[in-house]
Amino acid sequence: MPFAIDEEKMQTDISKMKPGSTPLMALDPAKPPTKVIPHMEFPMVLYKHPKEPYKKIEHRNAHHELVEVETIPAEHMTKIVNDKRELEVATKEGWTRKPFIAAPLPDPNAGLYE
Repeated sequence: MPFAIDEEKMQTDISKMKPGSTPLMALDPAKPPTKVIPHMEFPMVLYKHPKEPYKKIEHRNAHHELVEVETIPAEHMTKIVNDKRELEVATKEGWTRKPFIAAPLPDPNAGLYE
C-alpha cells in the first residue's frame, strides 16, 4: 500500500465543512492579508534637481581621440533629513520633496524627414 489514509483526521476535516461549525479559513485573492505599517514623517528623503535635463559623456580611445559622445538623462541628488529643523534648512538650500523624473531623450532622427 503506497500511502495510508487517516480516517479519523478525514472525519474531523469533513465535520468542519458542515454549516454551523467553525469555518475553514479561505483567502480571497482580491483582498490578500496585509500588515498595517504606521506612517513616519521622519527620516525623510529630499531631492535636488539637476539644472540641465541631460549630460554628455565623451568616450575617447587610447590615443585620446573622440570616439563617441553619449547623451544620458541627468539624475537627482538625495539627502536624508531627520527633523523639521533640518527640513527647513534644506528647503532654503533648494532641496525638494518631489523626485526628478527625467524626460525621454530627444530623437536624433526627428528632423530628418519633415
